[in-house]
Amino acid sequence: MTKARITHIQLKVESMHRTADFYKSIFGFKELERRRTRDDHSTAHLTDGVIDLACTQYDDENSTEAQAHGPGFKIGHFGIEVEDVEATMARLKEYGCTIISPPGQVPVKFYFPDGGGMAEIAPIGAFKRPRTGKFKNLDKS
Repeated sequence: MTKARITHIQLKVESMHRTADFYKSIFGFKELERRRTRDDHSTAHLTDGVIDLACTQYDDENSTEAQAHGPGFKIGHFGIEVEDVEATMARLKEYGCTIISPPGQVPVKFYFPDGGGMAEIAPIGAFKRPRTGKFKNLDKS
């Protein structure tokens, strides 16, 4: 069994453009893609060569996902790649975690018990960029 590892960090930001430019200019991160997701937020995905850093700008602080992260700008969640999403979900529930993603949606976001924050799980390789599927690509302008 492969050890699970953190491969993704999501920042809830005021401006994805300004934040992405900062990490590229100051630290030399490479931009992999910008895209629109679920018609409530846009994200610029950057990498340092190992971690996927997602700079996410929500259209409205009242959207379900923006509220799940809480008010203000912060590290919203981190993502852990696992071999078996269903088995890991079962273990999370046994531990007392609350699954907050709709059934069938991957990555699967969850809250830790007793206010321990939010994270997400996804199959190994899920955070490689660019993704294909139900996301809308954005111009890099």
